[in-house]
Amino acid sequence: MYIIRRVLAVCLLAFFVLSLSVSAAEYSDGTVLYRQRFDVLSAPGNGGIRKGTDGGDSFSLHIEKGALRIDNHSDTKSYTLFPCELPGEDHTIEFEFSFESVESTNAYAAFMLTCRGDAPDNITSVIIRANGECDGFGKLGKEISANIASGQRTFVRIPVSDGDYYEMTVVSGGVSETLSRRTVGGIPKGSIGFMVRNSDINVYDIAVVKGTNYTSKLGELSYSSSWSDSSPYKTGDAVTACEDVDVYLSSPQTGDSTALILLVSALSTASALVIRKRRA
Repeated sequence: MYIIRRVLAVCLLAFFVLSLSVSAAEYSDGTVLYRQRFDVLSAPGNGGIRKGTDGGDSFSLHIEKGALRIDNHSDTKSYTLFPCELPGEDHTIEFEFSFESVESTNAYAAFMLTCRGDAPDNITSVIIRANGECDGFGKLGKEISANIASGQRTFVRIPVSDGDYYEMTVVSGGVSETLSRRTVGGIPKGSIGFMVRNSDINVYDIAVVKGTNYTSKLGELSYSSSWSDSSPYKTGDAVTACEDVDVYLSSPQTGDSTALILLVSALSTASALVIRKRRA
């Protein structure tokens, strides 16, 4: 009995150390939970990216020069859906895009924080118009608006705290501006994506990062991608979770974590053998 207790105690200690190691390595603020680069894809489907059925005939979707190209020359809204849901914890969305062409004064690119279904509804989005108007946030300054309208790459950062988004930082042509949201309201559960109207846009990178006050990005996805041509999305792959950190997309286990798991397995096996021997 003494041996069994010692083995079980060591197993419990190993599990405790393992949980601390995994938590510290994977779930600290700044950990990238989902990221899609487009320079590692030759086709949108390899990243689990697809057209919404509503308005799907009005636009084209393909990879071109390391970017996701959404070509919509019509007044019909187009929906591009991603296999990711935003987490329930505080987090930040970051993406980089540019306008390739603008067909009308009301042209826009909108990041959908949430939507439901193949013909998306229940949409919560952040709209950036080619003229610098950001619905619900106000209008960007003249210089940064001109940069966006001219097709310069534009970086957008949207922090989400307590289930609500409250500001947006936009950087284009070396000019940065932060706008505060004029209204309040939470983000329902659903998938992320892009809604585009009367414009062609290039999307270069998308990331969902844990926390809102991180100074640097952490984890394997800080420099890689959730899916790529060499590791493509497969039908049925789980989306990034909304509530439980245990089901966030995470990087492969580190050597330390793997060693701990092997240790726990070995100790568990030894414990079982001891118990069987004493019962025999």
